[in-house]
Amino acid sequence: GGGCPHILAEPQRTNLITYSEELSATTNVTLSNTISPDGTLSGLKINETTSNSQHYSTSYEASVVSGGTIYTVSFYIKKGTYDLVKVYTQSSRISASINITFSTESTNASGSDFVSGSNFMEDAGNGWYRVGFSATANTTGEVSLYLPPKDLSTYAGDISQYTEYWGMQIEEGSYATSYIPTSGSTVTRNQDIFTRDGIGSLINSTEGVLFVELENITGTDATNKIISITDGSLTNRISLFVSSNQISVESAGSGTNLGIYSKALQSGFNKIAVKYKVNDCALWVNGTEYTDTSFAAFTSSTLNALVFDRGDGTQNLFGKVKQLQVYNTALTDTQLAALTS
Repeated sequence: GGGCPHILAEPQRTNLITYSEELSATTNVTLSNTISPDGTLSGLKINETTSNSQHYSTSYEASVVSGGTIYTVSFYIKKGTYDLVKVYTQSSRISASINITFSTESTNASGSDFVSGSNFMEDAGNGWYRVGFSATANTTGEVSLYLPPKDLSTYAGDISQYTEYWGMQIEEGSYATSYIPTSGSTVTRNQDIFTRDGIGSLINSTEGVLFVELENITGTDATNKIISITDGSLTNRISLFVSSNQISVESAGSGTNLGIYSKALQSGFNKIAVKYKVNDCALWVNGTEYTDTSFAAFTSSTLNALVFDRGDGTQNLFGKVKQLQVYNTALTDTQLAALTS
């Protein structure tokens, strides 16, 4: 969809839909291919074929879901002849549906298993949107998506009415990760891990600034959001730790806190910087400075790696990062205000 590039660090996930770019059964519709969001002729155009009865197609069933577990349903959709389209899950396993309104680029979802507030709609470019929601499976079994041109309860229709779909996904978890294509079986994407070591000459251990522009997420993986400059241990590190819409700073041994913690983050992306220097450590979030605190700092050449974890290879970050910078001097307040605003 364009825009500024960013790093996307995601947990391991499995797409449970076995044919993510094909549909299995059809009822009063025909299927044809159209250009998908990835530029290939793999999008699915669903045309109505009658002027009465229901019109829909179904996805190939997902593998067995477990009752009581949260899953996130997502797919790509492009407006055809209808402004409002309603997509359903199989009601015997997950009872939920989502309304997509193209004129306002908005969604709302409902159902006895729907997780409130989890529905989303994201512009994917060229008229495509990625939409979805989370729901708790009420029983264990297979799940399908019902994909209509408009709405399963809408009977009027003819061959000129259609909607386009692509990239169906059901994954265990409370939020959607990036699309995982499948073609006959489930596919698992491994957890992303980012590190940059051997850069001790670029990091000033005695003073500096660690800056990141990071998206704030909530849900299961919201506590696994840490970026550190480190020597590979918990003993020597500067860590920015995000948990439950809050940011804190940790350093110098087994989670010792510098007294800078529980600072609120806004939804979406946040600009965060920690300044460290002997007796001069401060956290800046979205242009606001939080109280300086004393800090012993490290001896020269101690820190040598920039990692997306707490400093020792555990608690990897999951999320989106637009900017990530390490400065080898403690910037001034004026510079930090401009950097984080």
